[in-house]
Formats: sequence, C-alpha cells, structure tokens
Amino acid sequence: SSPRPPTAWAEVAAVTDLLDRILALTAAIEGHVDAGDWPGAAALDRDRRALLAELLATQPQGLDARARGVLEELLARHRATVAHVAAERDALGGALRALNSAPAAVQAYSRAAGPGPRVLAGSELP
Repeated sequence: SSPRPPTAWAEVAAVTDLLDRILALTAAIEGHVDAGDWPGAAALDRDRRALLAELLATQPQGLDARARGVLEELLARHRATVAHVAAERDALGGALRALNSAPAAVQAYSRAAGPGPRVLAGSELP
C-alpha cells in the first residue's frame, strides 16, 4: 500500500483524538451514574453527543473499522448505563411509594389498635 498523504494522517489523528475523548467522557458518565450524580452525567452526555456529531460530520465517506468498533462498544455501554439508570429509577419509585403510604399505614394501625391506656394527670404508669 502507498503511504498516506500528510492530510490523511492528520484526519486519522483527529478521528483518534475524538474517539479517545468520547471514550473518556463515557467512562466519566458511568462514574457519575454509579455515584447517583444525574446532573453531572447529563452534562457530560451533552458534551459526548456533541463529539459524536462532530465525529460523524468529519467522516462523510463512512467510519473506519476502529471507529465502528468504538461506536459498537459505546452502544453496549450506553445500553448497560440505561439499564442501571432504569433499575435505580424503579428502586427510587418503590421507596417513594413506601414513604407516601406510611401515613395511611399508621392511621390504619391506630384505628385497628383502638384507644390505648389513658394516663391521668399526676398518676404514674405501673
């Protein structure tokens, strides 16, 4: 094969840099999600989406094998992150439902238990 012209090497370097930055942002997003920092993860995801758009815009002839491999890895990691977020959302929803039902449970228990012993002022409990 013939050597690539300098502009082709520059394009490869630019694509490699974009892919590395996208992968670094993906790892950071996963860290924020694991820590429950949803706003931080969302901000980084916006940055990553911008880099992905830039990557696709710089490759009108199509992505090379490395870029396609990285995008496949990103898709798998994105799906895992979405599943993790959905599980967290479901757990938080369950906790919220439990908290919302607590006052009704206390009232139901109080009604079922009936009035407790009454203590007159000045008297002591046995």
